[in-house]
Amino acid sequence: MLSFSIDAIVGRRSCSGLGVSAGDRVAYLAPNTHAQLESFYSVPQLGAVLVPLNFRLTADDFHLINHSGARVVCAHRDYLEPINTFAPACPALNTSSR
Repeated sequence: MLSFSIDAIVGRRSCSGLGVSAGDRVAYLAPNTHAQLESFYSVPQLGAVLVPLNFRLTADDFHLINHSGARVVCAHRDYLEPINTFAPACPALNTSSR
């Protein structure tokens, strides 16, 4: 499993604990929440790039994760199943989970 509950990434330490470092891309898929706002600050503090994805994406749109070059996906629990289904098509993703 490669996806992370939104509660698992709530700050710089959490991101760096997932192996996120300068230059990495972190895809973010969740509805608008306070955790989303936190990611807009914590990810760039590591020198990484936040890749916000529209939470209204369909399964056909998940290729955007691969296209973005994201190494980590931070997703709301409602999106874990479709992301995990798509994971094998994203070779750059860190497949560890939290």
